[in-house]
Amino acid sequence: MAVREFFLPQYETLIRRQARPVVRIAHPLDELIPFLPAYVGPYLGFITLWLESLGRMFRRFGERSIPEIERSIADLCTMIRTCTASPACTC
Repeated sequence: MAVREFFLPQYETLIRRQARPVVRIAHPLDELIPFLPAYVGPYLGFITLWLESLGRMFRRFGERSIPEIERSIADLCTMIRTCTASPACTC
């Protein structure tokens, strides 16, 4: 669900250069996630690296790379879900 409704539309905007409406995304769980300013830089660096890599794949392989891009996004969502479900996880 997060892939189809959140990550894929963002990535499609990047690769297809189409306008999307600005929406506010808020959830009660947001209050449970600590904000640590020291992690903003590394997080944004990771996101940039990740999106640029997927963009490079799309530019090189075109539409046929979409299933692999979707799989990458789904795998990232699974990792995030796993890490946020475990208090011991530090990823």
